[in-house]
Amino acid sequence: MNNYRNEKITILNNLINNLNFAEEIELSVYNFTNEYILNNNISDLFNEIYEDKFNDIINITDLKQFVNNLYEEKKISLEAIAYLKNEELFPTKYKDILQKTAIQNNKVGSNAFTCKKCKEKNVEITQKQTRSGDEPPTIFVNCLECGYSFKFS
Repeated sequence: MNNYRNEKITILNNLINNLNFAEEIELSVYNFTNEYILNNNISDLFNEIYEDKFNDIINITDLKQFVNNLYEEKKISLEAIAYLKNEELFPTKYKDILQKTAIQNNKVGSNAFTCKKCKEKNVEITQKQTRSGDEPPTIFVNCLECGYSFKFS
């Protein structure tokens, strides 16, 4: 296992040109993996989890800049880098997703209809003309509490 970890340190060192940082980051990945397999009782998946987390970190667009920023700004220690969520590791990639999620979470619902499933009165209503022009529009109702959707004409 030591040779395996040394290979990972070498890969990191080639990316960031700092052996001390590379060792700290690899140790972070190793500790994260140990904690994760103990908490979830899945010790047989150690190598897969270690590889996934290691790949998450080396796939950061500009890893050297990212690591230097973390170190200089002292936002977190390098030993904690493996514990960051993906949206913290890849903020530009997750920006749009997080904005869409925030918009959906902050929608104001209508109480004009009651959800057929959960009986709450917090629904989003949209109307669309799905048939010919002389027919009334179809009303689509989406419950903001449970996600159940239904429609009627």
